Amino acid sequence: MNVDQRLTAAAERMLRGDFPARVGCASAAYSNQGHLITATHATHSAWALIEVCRAEGALIAALVTLARDGPGSAVRVQPPSPALLEALLSQTRRHAEIAVSGPPEAVLTRPLWELLAEAQLPALQATAATAPPGRFAGGMKAIAAPLAALAREPGVARARVEFPPLLRAALQHPQARGGATTAAPRGSRFLQPAQLHSVSLRCLWLAFEMAAEQFVYGFVDELRPQLEALGCDEADRVHVKQGFEALRNTFSALVVFIETRAPVRNECPFFPYDSLRLTDGMPMDAYLRPSPPDPPRAGLDEASRNTILVRQLASVLARSDDGGFARYLRQRKLYQVDLFDGGGAGHCPFVPITEQIVFASAQVIEDALAQGLLPLAPDEPAA
Repeated sequence: MNVDQRLTAAAERMLRGDFPARVGCASAAYSNQGHLITATHATHSAWALIEVCRAEGALIAALVTLARDGPGSAVRVQPPSPALLEALLSQTRRHAEIAVSGPPEAVLTRPLWELLAEAQLPALQATAATAPPGRFAGGMKAIAAPLAALAREPGVARARVEFPPLLRAALQHPQARGGATTAAPRGSRFLQPAQLHSVSLRCLWLAFEMAAEQFVYGFVDELRPQLEALGCDEADRVHVKQGFEALRNTFSALVVFIETRAPVRNECPFFPYDSLRLTDGMPMDAYLRPSPPDPPRAGLDEASRNTILVRQLASVLARSDDGGFARYLRQRKLYQVDLFDGGGAGHCPFVPITEQIVFASAQVIEDALAQGLLPLAPDEPAA
């Protein structure tokens, strides 16, 4: 999700309605399921919104807070304080787009993980140190074999059956299509899919995020009895869910590569993100072989250009051999990295599931293109 005009307009409406002539602030957020959530407060509307999300069991996927300093004052984006960033950590996706500056008509956003890394909050380390460690901190390698067995059965079968309809539905979800209408402003250290020129790639990224999270959270939650029998607690289930972020985050890097064909600087997009460098295998820009191999030539109309980009994305997702995305993940050993400091290597044993999601995505994308379900034009000018 990204902070789009609909989200900003909702916050501004609430602000002007509840505080027409006095100091106040209003926050609007998209949940991980695409629902719009709002809250107002004299000084701390984002905190109030977090409480609403906590009560509803919703994760924040995009957040904007607008404020005014009194009668006649301009409406402005209220940036998150260090204390708010700490509070967001427990109720927000790490890749959530957070509005940090600007007037309502020109909001600048940055991903939460980037803001957290810059804040360097001591309390974050203290919280991590006191959290229930479970099997994750104690050595999940001891149960790697049964976890891998769960990945094969029922994981692979469920991914084949359940993920395609989730992705098809997400491609037609109003939030995915509406959020892809305009490109987000640049501002992050790394180029994000929401900032791409292509409306088609923006829509595909938003839909994949929505469908992958819905599948993974449902799958892991339904495995609760089996995971508890292996000695896993709630902290371990959270870590398993977060391990799947490897797929979502690397998919976002893939989408950026398909449009830009530039080297990907954040190939290992896990917390603490850019602090790690992969050494095994070949980098994404050297390894992947889209079909057709060359980027769209200059001068093409937007629909033709987007059609080529979508086909190239589907082509690397569909390949199971060298040059394909699934083999790229393996040869780069992305799932053997210490994803979370102190947990050790190899703590996302569900590689077979991710590969099925990758292959299923290729087929769904090709079908959506053939059936005219993807927005191909108009496209916004590049930022």
